[in-house]
Order: sequence, then C-alpha cells, then structure tokens
Amino acid sequence: MKKQQLINTTSGVKEIPNVYDNLFSEISTSEDNDNTRLIEIEKISPANLQPRTFFDESKLQELVNSFKSQGFKGAINVREREGVYEIVAGERRYRAAKLAGLETVRCIVDDYSDEDAYEFALSENLNRENLSKLEVVEGILHFITLKYKISRKEIVRLVQSEGNKIKRERNVSLSSQMKQIVEVLTKFGIKLETFRSRYLSLLDLPETLRDAHLKGRLGYNSVIEINKVKDPKLRKKILDETLDNKLSVRKVKERVATLASSKQGKKKQTSNTAPQPIIKLWKQLNNADIWNGENIEKVQAVMEEVLGIRDSS
Repeated sequence: MKKQQLINTTSGVKEIPNVYDNLFSEISTSEDNDNTRLIEIEKISPANLQPRTFFDESKLQELVNSFKSQGFKGAINVREREGVYEIVAGERRYRAAKLAGLETVRCIVDDYSDEDAYEFALSENLNRENLSKLEVVEGILHFITLKYKISRKEIVRLVQSEGNKIKRERNVSLSSQMKQIVEVLTKFGIKLETFRSRYLSLLDLPETLRDAHLKGRLGYNSVIEINKVKDPKLRKKILDETLDNKLSVRKVKERVATLASSKQGKKKQTSNTAPQPIIKLWKQLNNADIWNGENIEKVQAVMEEVLGIRDSS
C-alpha cells in the first residue's frame, strides 16, 4: 500500500509558513480516500510514543458529546501492525469514541515506518492540537533521534555550542549533524536561535511548573517568568497565586520583578547591618567597666585588625 506523501524538507534556517493545515485536514477527514475503512474500535491501539502527553478533559468531553449526538466525524490515521491498528494521528478522536461507546470508527490505513509515523503525528499535533512548548521540544528531540540517530544529550550540546557560535559570528561552518538538526527545525517552522535560547530551557523545569505547563494551566511566557524565582517556596507561592487568580503574563512579570527587588533590598540592608550577636556584644562592651589604658589598646588593636585599619602615625 502506498504511503501518504509527506512534506519535503528544506535546509535553511529561515522560519517557514504553516503548510500542514490544509494537507492534514484533507488526509484526516476525507471519506473518499482509497485507504479509508470502518474498523472495530477494540482492534485499534494507541502508539507507544506520541508527541502529546496530556489531553484536556473538558475538550475531550466536548468531543464525546458531539460523537454521541452526531456520530463519529473525521478519521483516525493508523498503520497495521501484527493484526492491530496502531494510531498514527487522531488519538483524541479515538479516546472520545471509546468514551462515547462507539463500536467502529472511520480510519485511514497506510504503511508508515516508525520515523514517518512519528513525523506525521508531530506535524498533525503542532498544527491542529496546540501542543505545549515543552511537548514541542520533547517531540522535536525524539524525532531527530529517530531520524538521524543523534542522542538527546548530543542534540542539546550541539544546539547550545554551534547555535551560540552562529549567533556571535558570520559564515559559520556547521557540522553535518548540526545541519541535520537545522533541517528538522526548519521543517517544523522553528528558528534555531528560538529553539536554543528559549525552548531548551524548558527541559530543566521544576516538576510543579512542568506539570502546570503540560496540563495547559500555565502558558509558556508565564512559565519562563516564574522559573526565574530560584527559591522553591517563593516560586510555588507565585505559581499558586498565578493559577488561583488566573494572572496575566504582565501581572506575573510584575510579581516576579517586585519579589526580586524586595530580595535585593533585604540583601543590601543585611550586608550593611551588623549581625545581632555583634550588636549585643557591642552593647555589653560599651557598658562594661573595663576602660583603662591597657584594655583600650587591646580592643582598639582587635577592631583595627578586623576592619583592616592601619595606624599611619
């Protein structure tokens, strides 16, 4: 069976326009496709790996209600593997159909290699399902590893090192692996510098921020701002405030800036103020009946040594 035509790659680093919407809309919904057939839902299985890791329950329920009242719409892209139809794209439709109690669903069956299947799923999700930025990063990294056998760690290292060199210098000669990475980024409309300076930082998010972002509760820009707060307790406090009050990105920035300013002020105040034990000792020293000539010279010598003062007389 002939595999569906995927979009050709390019090798530049210029951001390209969205070219997937019409193509995938036609592929996913066409009822006249030669490869379309009704398949029992029990014979369909989700893929082990797919770009989307979180499915919004409210949106899923909307689709369930639609299927119950109007029947199944669209199609699920699958590939046949050992008598089971593995989902390539359309897992949300599949989940909704199961919840709606449907027995069969319309599927488009085609031959896909692992690489092609993941590329199709990633493209479909990027353009139709609003993946979180973290899911985009994870998906891109996995696809590069799948396609070019470059380890995740090596991809990050290359993007950071050669990407930084590209930013600073002109006419940089890229390694063969870096060219492959740029090819993939360009295919999905992502600039190298954007991926390097903005997206990769999401890989090291604290668990609380990561979870909120993946579940769609916290947007990318708010995530980046809150992650600037290094104190775990303060960071969680701002995160909770943001989620509970649905703070805008502007409000989050203001909150983080105020916190940073407050911490800087406290730090400055602390650095210019003697610690409490020293203040207490100074009061005791000031009230002590020890101030004869010899003691004065001893105390003076110690204080001058601590303060770095030298008698120039």
